[in-house]
Amino acid sequence: MTETESEAIVRGFIAAWNAKDRDAIGRAFHPDIRCTGASYPTAIGREEALALCDPFLAADAIDWQIVNCAVRGRVVFTERVDRFEYAGKPDLVVPACGVFELDEEGAILRWHDYFDSAGLGDVL
Repeated sequence: MTETESEAIVRGFIAAWNAKDRDAIGRAFHPDIRCTGASYPTAIGREEALALCDPFLAADAIDWQIVNCAVRGRVVFTERVDRFEYAGKPDLVVPACGVFELDEEGAILRWHDYFDSAGLGDVL
């Protein structure tokens, strides 16, 4: 897999978030994915990873914007601004850095997001 292909897979994954397409997000995950977000416990496996995503996918609208992207082989680093709109609540804006490791077939084997989770309790 080329670095261009690795980047395209992660950009497609982010597009699935923006479309709130839970099925596409799940299909992007390797069955044994390890998914960690800030202070959240590590989710192991597709179903646990999707359960970790569900409170965020419950937003009325999602808009993740990539600020910077770097690729080394099958590892893709993203600097993003993730926006979530929930009815009756202020928009949640989360600066985040994500590290995605892909397997040989292009499935996301490991996803680790770094962000400040201090303000999430007010919204989620």
